[in-house]
Amino acid sequence: ISGSFDVKELFGELRIPLVNDASGIGFLDAELGIRYSDYSTVGDVTAYKAGLNWSPIDAVRVRGMYQRASRAPSLFEILENGDQGYTSSYFDPCEGLDPLVDPDTAAFCATQGINDTLAFSTGSTQLEFFEFGSCSLEAATTDTYTLGVVLQPESIPDLQISVDYWNIEVEAYITALNGGAFGIIDACFASLDLNSPACYSDDIGLPLIYRDLSGELKVNVPLVNESQLETSGVDLQVQYGIPMEFASSRVSGLGETLQLSFVLSWLDEYVLDGIDYTDTSGYYNIQGSFPEWKAVLRLAYDIGPVNVAWVTTYIDDMDNQGNIPEFEDGGYSSIPSHTYHDLSAAWAIDETFELSGGIRNLFDKEPPVYENNIDQNTDPSTYDMVGRFYFAGVRARF
Repeated sequence: ISGSFDVKELFGELRIPLVNDASGIGFLDAELGIRYSDYSTVGDVTAYKAGLNWSPIDAVRVRGMYQRASRAPSLFEILENGDQGYTSSYFDPCEGLDPLVDPDTAAFCATQGINDTLAFSTGSTQLEFFEFGSCSLEAATTDTYTLGVVLQPESIPDLQISVDYWNIEVEAYITALNGGAFGIIDACFASLDLNSPACYSDDIGLPLIYRDLSGELKVNVPLVNESQLETSGVDLQVQYGIPMEFASSRVSGLGETLQLSFVLSWLDEYVLDGIDYTDTSGYYNIQGSFPEWKAVLRLAYDIGPVNVAWVTTYIDDMDNQGNIPEFEDGGYSSIPSHTYHDLSAAWAIDETFELSGGIRNLFDKEPPVYENNIDQNTDPSTYDMVGRFYFAGVRARF
């Protein structure tokens, strides 16, 4: 793929103090911003934001924000030209079909060259499809609402806790037509007309379904701005310097605090076109993994000039997307929860040089293997594919 686009942008931001240490109110300020962009591909788009920060007392800060954002399609989404892919298990609607039971579908199969549906068998459990971009894609628009609180209690030094609720709504979401190959086949067979918009795309100038010389069904999958996405959740973050005077006072060189960082994310919903994908993974109708819970714990401690860190990452168990009731499929295996551990150390030799090294995936946890997967029988963007990994490096500051 070769291509380019031009964009011109103008933006500005303001932070306006509204109340400054007033009795009974504390501090209150407003945050405003706007960005204008002119793309050679989709034209002009405007993004903006407005928010408030309120601190009634030093230990408490409440924040809220509304943001309107736009995402122009990437060059790949515009120019993609028939990238090959395969689904997991698949059943051809014409295979073994009794024309006495469903004469309309049998007649539709005949227009595709399958005259004897009862005897027809592809012998294949996978479906080949080809993905296409589109020059008619528009920018997707996103409305984001956030509301949170930050606590820094004076009675517990070095402790900061933040809790944020977020809600994101995306209009004209860029996604595969009808959710992908399965949805295209369902829509085309429902239309019973190879010349209908459900079976032929004027945008890419190709049929959406067709058969090769052996009769195997193939699907062309174009990208469109036809979907709506809504997702929401809550993020909890804790930063705390745990006092370690009992150790540092007894052993020379030990740090006075153990630095703790904890992030917990709860996914309330991930709804695309009315179907909730929360707590699922796969490539049935949308590519991705959406665990309900995910957490990262980091502990770091100074031992002389060496800072040692331990990181634990937890990914909640998930169901397979193919088991979502709306798809009327089911029977796929679920994905168990996964926990990874990493160990690293950094040694500040002097003000110029620092040595670092460590082990990722310390206990060599293998990725889950499941059907209806995203790639390589799993999800490489969510799970570690390499296994136990050793690394070392040196950094120099001049």
